[in-house]
Amino acid sequence: MQFFEAFLFACSANLDNMTIGITYGIRKIRIPFLYNVIIALISCIGTFLAMTLGSFAAHSLAPKYAQTIGNLLLIFLGLYFLWDGIRPISPKETSAKNKNAQSPAVSPSLLSLSQTFLIACALTLNNLGMGISASIAGLPSVLTSCCTFFVSIAMLCLGQYLGKTYFAKILGHYAEAISGCILLILGLCECI
Repeated sequence: MQFFEAFLFACSANLDNMTIGITYGIRKIRIPFLYNVIIALISCIGTFLAMTLGSFAAHSLAPKYAQTIGNLLLIFLGLYFLWDGIRPISPKETSAKNKNAQSPAVSPSLLSLSQTFLIACALTLNNLGMGISASIAGLPSVLTSCCTFFVSIAMLCLGQYLGKTYFAKILGHYAEAISGCILLILGLCECI
């Protein structure tokens, strides 16, 4: 059961990776496999450090309360991501999306190493709160970090592939809502 929960966490935490892969796939910017591994490694280390911090926080509370707080945080994050994914889009956001959609097609190119580190840091910072929450909820740090590493690689590869297809627009639009649903399921599973 711990593997399933760690895997669910990793899927939720790395849906942003798929969105980034889709974005770069649409723009015809290839992410080399080595750079994908670098992004996954930085994300894995960030997840482990966040979960270690969460573990220290959990030890300062009674185990029952720590796990309940962690589960509630996961559920809260899930609800937040779900709402962010389904909320009505403001006219300002709509015009920005339309402006980006009308930009000319980009010729095929390669992601730079500096862009790789920027993406990795952004994705890692995005996952810190989830890592702390997962640790407080009782997920094992090493297993969850390892799952994060492998799922990160898979999501970026999948995103790159999907970015070249019609489904990119559909999946990209619902990534936040899907991530929220996965976090909700994870939080509810931990409550049982």
